[in-house]
Amino acid sequence: MSDPRGRPLAFLLTGGQVADCTAADRLLDRMPATDLLHGDKGYDSAAVRRKIEEAGAAPNIPPRANKRWKNCFSPYL
Repeated sequence: MSDPRGRPLAFLLTGGQVADCTAADRLLDRMPATDLLHGDKGYDSAAVRRKIEEAGAAPNIPPRANKRWKNCFSPYL
């Protein structure tokens, strides 16, 4: 998680075998108020998206290639 200048606000180091979305819950608990949250494909899960939306932000996360239904994503944001 970073600020608009790219400086880290919170980060969590995990082992290589740990999925990104398992660490997302702890990171999202530290998320400051925001309108839009960017993430990479590792955070593309319904639970992560739901938690972001419950915090009042819009998730901008690219969908994984194997998803049938692709969520809205803007690479320009």
